[in-house]
Amino acid sequence: MADERSRSPRRDFVWVKVKDGNPVRILLSQLADPKDVFNLLEAVKTKESPKLDTVAIGDLQLFQSEGAKANGERCLRPDLLIGEVNGGNKADNPLYIFFHGASSGEA
Repeated sequence: MADERSRSPRRDFVWVKVKDGNPVRILLSQLADPKDVFNLLEAVKTKESPKLDTVAIGDLQLFQSEGAKANGERCLRPDLLIGEVNGGNKADNPLYIFFHGASSGEA
C-alpha cells in the first residue's frame, strides 16, 4: 500500500521580521506547545533580545506580512495555531511583528 502523506510540505520553520529589523528564522521545534502565535512571539522575543527586552509580550502583534499591517489588516489572534498561518515560508515574505514605541533604528 502506498505511503499516504499530506501533499503540503512539512513546515519546520517560519521567517519573521520584527519592526525595523531583518527577517530571522524561527524553528518550530523550539516553540513551546501549543505551537501558536503567542508562543511564536515568545520565541522571537527571546531570539531578538536585547532589541525586544523592554517590550512586553502583550504589546507584540503578529501580521501575515508588513504589507498586511500597512493595509490596516488586523493582527493574528494569539491562540491561532502556526499551522493555520499563511506566510513566513521565505525570507523575502516573512511574517511581521509590530509594536508601538520608538523605532529601534533611531539613535
